[in-house]
Order: sequence, then C-alpha cells, then structure tokens
Amino acid sequence: MESIATISLINLALDLSIDWKMLGRYLKLHQEVSSICADYEEVAEQAYRMLQLWRGKNGTQATYQALGKALKQVPRNDLVEDYCIGKNKDFLDQGEGTTPLDEEMEKLALASSPENNFETAVAGTDR
Repeated sequence: MESIATISLINLALDLSIDWKMLGRYLKLHQEVSSICADYEEVAEQAYRMLQLWRGKNGTQATYQALGKALKQVPRNDLVEDYCIGKNKDFLDQGEGTTPLDEEMEKLALASSPENNFETAVAGTDR
C-alpha cells in the first residue's frame, strides 16, 4: 500500500473545508480535533494539521485506501475520486505530468517543520 504524499495532504486540506472535523473523527482523532481547533484559526490550516497528524500517528498504515474509506464515511466521494483513486493519485505520486510548481510545492512542504504553518508550507514564506 502506498503512503500519502505531502502535496496530496496540502491539496486535500484546501478542498476538504469544514468536513475536516468529521474526517478527523472517522480517522480516530477525536481528542485531537478539539486541540487543532484551539491551536489554529483557519479551516485549511486545521484540515492540514489533522491530516498531517493522522499520517504521523499511523505511519505505513496511513494509506490512500484508509483515507478513502474514511472520506466515504463523511461522505465526500468527490474527494475519494480526486485523491484516492485514479489518475490524480498516480499523477501526484509517480511524478508523471508534474509541473515545476507541483515539484516546488512538494519541496516546500517536505522542508517545512511541524512548527511552520500551512501558509508557509504552501507559499514558502514566513509570516
């Protein structure tokens, strides 16, 4: 099973919106959802932190299959199709058809430390 690329987490966080809380609960991050809400103000940042935490806690078990299963329960089948099956997952993780911007965003996301915020990971600038 494939682990989830950071760029996928960033893009998913942007698309997830307020459904991130429900997804977090389906991913068994019940207590963490409240902490994330208290620590971060913006919804995209909250969603990204939850996904990052889930991936960190689950290691090799944090797969597209596990994420897709939880997204179906939310239900966000649109995001299952966009991020967990088909060409988008392959496109992002195998590097086929990536643009320089995609590659740069991946580098920035990987270089960002847990202390950096979502905007830093995406924009590559400190606030």
